Amino acid sequence: MQTAQYVRVKQIVLTRGTGKTEECGIPHTVDTWYDADNVLMKMAMTAPENGASEKVDYVVTFEDGETFESTYSLTKDDTVIACLRGHVRTVANIYAGNARPQWMKEEVYDKYVPEEQRDKFRDFLTKYLPL
Repeated sequence: MQTAQYVRVKQIVLTRGTGKTEECGIPHTVDTWYDADNVLMKMAMTAPENGASEKVDYVVTFEDGETFESTYSLTKDDTVIACLRGHVRTVANIYAGNARPQWMKEEVYDKYVPEEQRDKFRDFLTKYLPL
């Protein structure tokens, strides 16, 4: 059986944008999805108890230099279920036209995610985040 070839992660930088002031603005640099999840789980220890989310900005750099940047909504639940790779896959699937958020009407989605941009994200999923 042949395994899928894909471009691996080189570096992930996570920076908390909201929450406890002393925890914000400090970049945490790791080189695996697993380590990124551990950083998120530790950050989640000080997330609000009421279910509200706080923002963690991240930049994933792959071995070929490609980057993916977005924001992770951190909650207290992330102390046990943080999964940055899954989050990036979900975001990329939305931009690839594969998954419209339930709350978004189709006509809004079509404007927000134009057809001409979808192929770029489909290629990204194949090259960087295969199943």
